[in-house]
Amino acid sequence: MLPNKEFLLIDYLDKNLSPEEMVQVESMIRNDKQLAKEWAYLKMAVGAVERNAIQEQVVSARQNFGKMTRPATKTSGAVVRNMYTTALRAAAILIVVLGGAMFYKYSTVNNTSLYQQNFTDYTLSTARGEGNQDAIEEAYRNKNWNAVMQGFNQSAVKTNEYYFLSGMAALELKKYPQAVSSFEHILNVNANSSDIYFQDEAEYYLALAYLMNHQTDKGVSMLNQIKANKNQVYNPLARQISATDLKILELKNQK
Repeated sequence: MLPNKEFLLIDYLDKNLSPEEMVQVESMIRNDKQLAKEWAYLKMAVGAVERNAIQEQVVSARQNFGKMTRPATKTSGAVVRNMYTTALRAAAILIVVLGGAMFYKYSTVNNTSLYQQNFTDYTLSTARGEGNQDAIEEAYRNKNWNAVMQGFNQSAVKTNEYYFLSGMAALELKKYPQAVSSFEHILNVNANSSDIYFQDEAEYYLALAYLMNHQTDKGVSMLNQIKANKNQVYNPLARQISATDLKILELKNQK
């Protein structure tokens, strides 16, 4: 049985499928235009990483092209034409690789772009009665991120909710290490208890925080876990993230 389509191309690329499944995927790529497009992007990303000196190759190809097209007094016309054609084709292929849509896809996918495209505001439930107003919650609803952080630091009792709101405030203030610390605390607390309070929320925003904190592998891994867990509240959001984009981030991180 073939794996989830989100991970199909990655498994095919890594040769993690059986021979029969590999044949099925090849057939799907031939007959599914969207899948073929994703496969093209993925191959481009791999090729670009493996050939990280490709720009130098283009320059070299152009220089060689120029040399080979100069008049030669001791070379027959047929040989010159063959050399001209070969150089032209080589230069054209390299230019297409650099200037085509696939290269654009590779060059525009990065940690920041993926974060910005998939970050969504977290909205607290309706405020409680005036007599029970919570200072940290009130500051969060008013988008007073510094007040949220200050209230959290001054609080004697820090609940999962407080850790989560402080983590969200840290994201808004671009204090990514602090955001990672807050969300990780929630997961550690829940792992050692039967509580799952703010579990799904912490997982999703921790994945995004990892990306912005230069912990790409952890971020991609957590997003893939959320995508694979249909019971995770943020699964629909995570599934909107292209598996190819995540693979590109992994490849760039390996450079």
